[in-house]
Amino acid sequence: YLQECREIVDETTPATNDEWGDAVEAIEPVIASLGGMGDPRAVEPLMAMLDNSWGHDSAVQALRMLGDPRAIVPLIDTLDQGMNQFTELAERVTTHREAILALVVRATPDTFMALSQALPGFYVADGPCDKYSLSLEALMALQDPRLEAVLLAEMKSYGSHCAGDDLPYRLAEYYNHD
Repeated sequence: YLQECREIVDETTPATNDEWGDAVEAIEPVIASLGGMGDPRAVEPLMAMLDNSWGHDSAVQALRMLGDPRAIVPLIDTLDQGMNQFTELAERVTTHREAILALVVRATPDTFMALSQALPGFYVADGPCDKYSLSLEALMALQDPRLEAVLLAEMKSYGSHCAGDDLPYRLAEYYNHD
């Protein structure tokens, strides 16, 4: 059912705010019910919905309810997807952060590997640091013993901007926990 809704939504571009609202109203309950069912088969289609501005925010909440840590990297990656005139970046960062930190509780060693491998791709030399900072925060929350090596490697790779501000602080925080 979600796939059918997604195809309809993808084929339609709202011309007015009313049409936009109608589209969101139609798909949000479907997405919410998928999250509420607890069926792990819903994780993949919901992660695909993160790329869709119509269902993005509902998909974030549904993925949080499902609790599958595979959604952590896609949640970070799509932080700026689906932004529209109704969404503010600060609110989006907060919503994603809450979902990601809820998912970290169920993380596996594979989650750490996926996130640490994706981390360099979230670094933007002269752009916003939200994805990179959120990735670092998620890695810290995982409390994996391999974190020190990742943080040190990142410090060697990037000398300024996001990394220059965040990494020394994160490394000091890591050493204070040991």
